[in-house]
Amino acid sequence: MKHIKTDLRAEQIHLSYPYLFTFSEEATNIYEIRSSSPHHIATLSQNIEGYFREGSIIIDPSRDALIVVCNSVMVFNLHDGQLQKNLGLFGTLTDTPIRYDRGRVLVTLSDDEEQDGEEKEYFWILSCNPFDLELPGYSFLTQIQRASTEKNMLYSHVLPSREGGVVVAQHTSYTDQPMKLHYWSPEGQPYDESLPPAYTVDIPMTLEDGSSIEARDAVPIDETTFALCTVEMVLDCLDSPGSHQSVIRVVSLPALDTLWSSDPIVGEAKHIYHVPGEDIVLIIGVVSEREDPKGDSADYATWIAAFDTQSGERRQFTKLNHRKIGKRLVGCRLTATVTEKGDIVPSDEPDIVFLTSIGDVATFSLSKFLTEGLPSDDFAPLEKSSLSSGLQLKDIGRRTLDRRVCISQGSTAVVDDESLISIFTW
Repeated sequence: MKHIKTDLRAEQIHLSYPYLFTFSEEATNIYEIRSSSPHHIATLSQNIEGYFREGSIIIDPSRDALIVVCNSVMVFNLHDGQLQKNLGLFGTLTDTPIRYDRGRVLVTLSDDEEQDGEEKEYFWILSCNPFDLELPGYSFLTQIQRASTEKNMLYSHVLPSREGGVVVAQHTSYTDQPMKLHYWSPEGQPYDESLPPAYTVDIPMTLEDGSSIEARDAVPIDETTFALCTVEMVLDCLDSPGSHQSVIRVVSLPALDTLWSSDPIVGEAKHIYHVPGEDIVLIIGVVSEREDPKGDSADYATWIAAFDTQSGERRQFTKLNHRKIGKRLVGCRLTATVTEKGDIVPSDEPDIVFLTSIGDVATFSLSKFLTEGLPSDDFAPLEKSSLSSGLQLKDIGRRTLDRRVCISQGSTAVVDDESLISIFTW
């Protein structure tokens, strides 16, 4: 493994190997990593500031495009940073992940409006195609009106289907009610609020005393199935072993039938991957192992679980308690790459990458994890592939992780506590 500490500064980064994007108050820059070093390609013709939601920075090499979703959908040339198109968005982006599928950007917007003395909130499931030759390039999938009495009800994209439809999750916090999963077919667009989804199913809450169930993430398996990860929570309580649990399901399109469902995993899922070469669904999450319900320490552990794609059988599991291994893990991801069409998929022969708060970076082969396992609460098997950089990453919290740590194919980029960028390659 090779470590290069650059003199580049940034507040936020995004890495889609070989492209590295840096965001600061002064400029937004595109670099290409060559021989472990960043080489400057271009500065964006319009600087972009602010926090970017999950999925809001999109690379599509087949269209020579960098797409950034903030208050608008902005399309820049990848080779020279020139702005090509800017589609304004009405309303406010919700906190749900932004999805991308072969030129389509799917966003969830909301807005408040008062009617007859009652405040109502509207949700728009919106598809933007910034590559359309004719403006505006919008397609409404649905518009949902929500009364003020439903203020804890939220909608989010789960998955764009390959034929042009969309799967949407609807959940209500502070209730033990099931999450609803909707499928809108592509026929008849643009839609309006009068057109119901083609299919709707309930996803049950299974956590005792649970008060919210939400779709954390989903990944396509093939043209007609996808893996869905839900997280069930007890709200308004300290993180503890019983406050979160995660369930993996494989669901078919268009009817949203559940083909298999895993036993609950104690803890909160953070990332989900489908790895076709190993025929598995991989989940990475965290759990609080707090023994004293009133104690100050949440005593977090990182866990990794692998399930057979066809049967749902759990093929491997491990858990690394940060206190027991003597290192706080600030990042754990599977290496990924961007296809020519802009899809983010696991890299060939992927590695699981671990990053600690004192700058240790370790890799562990996914195939080795599946065949040999990884002992729980033991960092020793990772020491052979670990590089101790001495970087200080103690200020990286769970909320800022995605801004400062990016893991891609054979490389990791990190913004340390001094705002300097380091690059690790192997």
